[in-house]
Amino acid sequence: MPRINPIAKNQFLVTMQDLTCYFETFSGIDDSTQTSEYSDGFSNRIYPLLGPRSIAEIGLTKAYEPETDDQIINLWKNFRLRRGQDVNARGYTLTIQPVEYAPDPVNIGAPFIVYGFMPTKFTLIEADKKSQDVSMLTLAGRANDWSRG
Repeated sequence: MPRINPIAKNQFLVTMQDLTCYFETFSGIDDSTQTSEYSDGFSNRIYPLLGPRSIAEIGLTKAYEPETDDQIINLWKNFRLRRGQDVNARGYTLTIQPVEYAPDPVNIGAPFIVYGFMPTKFTLIEADKKSQDVSMLTLAGRANDWSRG
């Protein structure tokens, strides 16, 4: 019987094109297709019909670092769709690389690549004088496509 060797959720290094930081959480790739139903009019059966696919909103979060995270703030404030023939080149590329930490990250297999990530929401600075929780930065967006490797 083959040995199964799954990895933990913390074994992914999530980066974005044009940024030097990494993100601590990634909501995942939720790729689904639209569906409808039809009847052929002769039988007592309803058939499914598959439509186009889309990727649900993707969420990225990281601990806010005031001295280094201006790059993410600037990305949000200055984002404009890039013009081009390829729709995937209009946004940013995300790389989700499975890694093993020992003590530096060592890649495990091929990464997941998300193409055409377009930021749609940015959340920053939640303050509370009674809390010692880490202040988080959140960037959410939509993407065009994804692949493995």
